[in-house]
Amino acid sequence: MMELFTDHLRSVNETYLQHMCVAIGLALKFQTATVAQFIHALFPFISPPLKCDVQSLIDYLEMKKPSARKGTSQ
Repeated sequence: MMELFTDHLRSVNETYLQHMCVAIGLALKFQTATVAQFIHALFPFISPPLKCDVQSLIDYLEMKKPSARKGTSQ
């Protein structure tokens, strides 16, 4: 049963707390981007702030890939 919690963490070489912080950060970034894009959809003259444009999100995801995170052996 513990393998459910440890296999993925081992594969990305992170502790539970480190992984939780990365996942929560990702969720908050997407939540912010969702609101920003919704506002942009209603008011197209307002550019998405806080690096919530599509290219910034792609760059952010590249940085958060397990192989790109600190301490990863992949």
